[in-house]
Amino acid sequence: MRSWLGYGELVALRNRFTHRTEVPTMQVTVDQDRCCGSGQCVLTVPAVFDQGEEDGLVRLLQVRPGPELDADVRLAAALCPGGAITAHGEGG
Repeated sequence: MRSWLGYGELVALRNRFTHRTEVPTMQVTVDQDRCCGSGQCVLTVPAVFDQGEEDGLVRLLQVRPGPELDADVRLAAALCPGGAITAHGEGG
């Protein structure tokens, strides 16, 4: 009985557990009235959040980010001192 896997088998196994084909199910909302402009969201997920140049408040770049960003978006929501970010739906 063989106790090791060949390269092709390892790649197939990795893809089985890491390849995601589902459509994004998380929806992100921001409440600019609660935003204090700390920028933690932008530092955490610059692909999803930005800050306004004049007021420094959060700007949402992606309402439905891909599943690969779920954990980062949830972290940004947790780090937000004003509680201005909400992640709805499945993921992370």
